[in-house]
Amino acid sequence: MTALTSTFVNTTKKNKGFTFTEFAIVAVLMAAAAYFIYPALQAGQQNAKVDDALRQVSTLLSAAQKYGPKNGDKTGISMQAIAERGLIPDTMGTGANAGVGANPWNGDITMAVDTADQTQVEIEFQGIDDDEAGLRFEDELNGSYAESASYASGTLTLILNAG
Repeated sequence: MTALTSTFVNTTKKNKGFTFTEFAIVAVLMAAAAYFIYPALQAGQQNAKVDDALRQVSTLLSAAQKYGPKNGDKTGISMQAIAERGLIPDTMGTGANAGVGANPWNGDITMAVDTADQTQVEIEFQGIDDDEAGLRFEDELNGSYAESASYASGTLTLILNAG
């Protein structure tokens, strides 16, 4: 009768937590999920930055088109000049700080007249910390807004017809 009682007691005993094996399996599954999900999240963040930068280019093109005389000459254009005229939002900087740390990668944006054609402006996005995003940004611009766009070493340079 004692053997029967001890068997009954052992089968009704409750476990108090996970075994090491169960914990290890869950940890491995979570690590595997993070390994595959993290790059996708990073790519999504960079795509969002490219989209934000494209919106900035649209804003800058509109500002450049409004700047200067009716003959289209953009001589004297700069981030400071368009900021002082209220042609860009304050989020892109004000006064002498216009364009400083303003792009989605926290780098600077500069603007100047294109020396070859005063109706065009040259804009630089500096401090792009992801080459894949920089090249995507270049491709998007060459397919839409820009007369030309090139990316190298963290800087994207584009020429826009603003005349």
